[in-house]
Amino acid sequence: MSKWKVVLGQYNRERWDGHELEVSVDKIFKHPAYDDSEMDNDVALIKLSTAVVFNDYMSPVCLPTGNDSVTYEGELAIVTGWGATIEGESCDSAAEEGGCRVGAYFQGDSGGPMVVRAGSKYNQVGVVSWGYGCARDGYPGVYARMTHYTEWVTQIVAAN
Repeated sequence: MSKWKVVLGQYNRERWDGHELEVSVDKIFKHPAYDDSEMDNDVALIKLSTAVVFNDYMSPVCLPTGNDSVTYEGELAIVTGWGATIEGESCDSAAEEGGCRVGAYFQGDSGGPMVVRAGSKYNQVGVVSWGYGCARDGYPGVYARMTHYTEWVTQIVAAN
C-alpha cells in the first residue's frame, strides 16, 4: 500500500463535510527530463489506485489542444490552490471570508492548476511554478506551459 494519498473534493482542510474522497496513489511518474539542479521539467503525474467517479464536488480538467505556439493571451485563467492569501499566513478553507481565492498565485500554490474555460469544460493550460511572495505587484507569476507536456502526459496515460 502506498504511503501517499490524494484527497479529492475537499473544500476545507480543517474539516470533512462528507463529499471528499481519499484515494491511495498507485504510482508517480516524474518527467524523464526533470533536472533537479535547474528545476526544469518539474512535473509529474500521479496514477490513483482506483478509478474516480466524478460528481458535483470533483470533476476532471482536460489537456489543452495545440502546441507551444498556442497563446492564451487575453483569456480569463483561473488558478486554484491552498496557498497563503497574505504572505506568511495559510489558507485552510475555500469558504473563508477573503480566504482562498481564485486568481493570482500565492505562496504554497506551486503545482496547482491554471485552467481556461473551453465551452462546458476546462483545459489545464498551466501549472503554478514560482513567483515572488504573494502575487507581488511588478513581479511575474511563473507557470509551466501544459502544451509543452501534452504528448508526454498522453503517452503515460495510454501506457498505464
